[in-house]
Parts: sequence; structure tokens; C-alpha cells
Amino acid sequence: MKTLTAIFLSSLPFLLYSQVGINTEQPTSMLDINGDLRIRSVPVNNTQTNILVIESDGKVSQNQTLGLQTRKTFIRATGSTSMSLINLTILQGWYQIGFNTSAFDENSEYSTTTYLYTAKQDGIYDIYVQAKTESLVSAAEFGVGIFKRNVGETTYTLMAEETFLSVNINLGVTSIDVSPPIRSTRTLLKLKQGDAITFAVKVPLLSLKLVGGTSSFFSIYQVK
Repeated sequence: MKTLTAIFLSSLPFLLYSQVGINTEQPTSMLDINGDLRIRSVPVNNTQTNILVIESDGKVSQNQTLGLQTRKTFIRATGSTSMSLINLTILQGWYQIGFNTSAFDENSEYSTTTYLYTAKQDGIYDIYVQAKTESLVSAAEFGVGIFKRNVGETTYTLMAEETFLSVNINLGVTSIDVSPPIRSTRTLLKLKQGDAITFAVKVPLLSLKLVGGTSSFFSIYQVK
């Protein structure tokens, strides 16, 4: 018995520090499995941000889930045939556009009730908006703008706009609108997760309506 105990104790360092192979006689890692691996029970931890990755040589390593949790943004939205403006003053003279119809929203980031786009991930985004008036805007500024609200804040910042005077020429029996009824603007923005984007028009009257459908719309897509 003493002899067996001595042999076992002398082999402990080998057992503790050697490599173990399953279905292989020449293991190259501490545990080398040549075949399928089945784990019957895995604890769930929603706070983890890492995953296990199998490398080209078969070794398993830990890696961050960058870019795996959320798909890229692709959105296009418009409104009904005749679109009313929302009585939510973004800045002086600017009124929010109620784009209430989403053509597609691949990442479910736009709300058709609050008319806000909220970024789900950091990135660089291409943002475009177009607005067309239903009636003439005579001798007044008409514009469209892209507004950003930083995460955790309540105020909006104008990031891009196209605004100019709408001019009509009175010919006595009729008037000719020499300014186009459409305004549009586009910009690239670097957004953080939780940043919000909304769109507004600069008009003299809240009662002014926009033409919906293909005439007034916005699009957002993530380029990076």
C-alpha cells in the first residue's frame, strides 16, 4: 500500500501540468478534443459581452461581440397623402414633421408615434430628408432641417438645413410661384447609442401641410 501511495503521489505533478488528449495521442493543448463536443447545460448570463470563437487551428478563444448584437441601420419613412405638422417647437419657427409611415426599418429604430429615430449603436450615418408644401408659401422662408438630440439631453441641435425665401409673382389674374415647393438636405453624422434624430420644417404657419407619399420622406443608413 505504501508503494502504491508513493507512486500515485509522484505522478501528481504530471497529472496536474500535462496535456490531456481525447481521441488523440498527441495533444497540443491542455485539453485537446479530436471529435464532437457536447455540453448538456450552459448557464445563461445576459451581462456578458464576450463569445467563444473557434479559430482556424481548432483552438477556442474569447472574443468581444462587436458588431454581432445589432444589424446596421436602413430606414425609409414617409407620411400620409396630406401631412400635418406637429405642434412641438424644436427651435424658434421650426415644427416637427410627422412621418408616420415606415417603408422599412431593418433595426426597429424609428418611432411612428414620437417621430424620433434613436440609434441602437455607435456609427456614422447618412441622413436625408425632403419636404414639399401642399400650398404656396408666399413671401416667407420655407426650409427643412435635420435635428439631433444627444443621449441624456432634452434639447435639439440643428445639424443641416436648406432654407430660402419662397417668392411669388403677381400677374394680376394669377400668381406664379418662382420658388420650388420642395426643400431637401443631407448630411453625415457620427452618432452614439441613444442619440436621437428628428426632422422639422421652417414655416410661417403651423397650419401649413406637406404632401406625403413620394414627395416628403426621409432615409437613414449606416455607412460605418
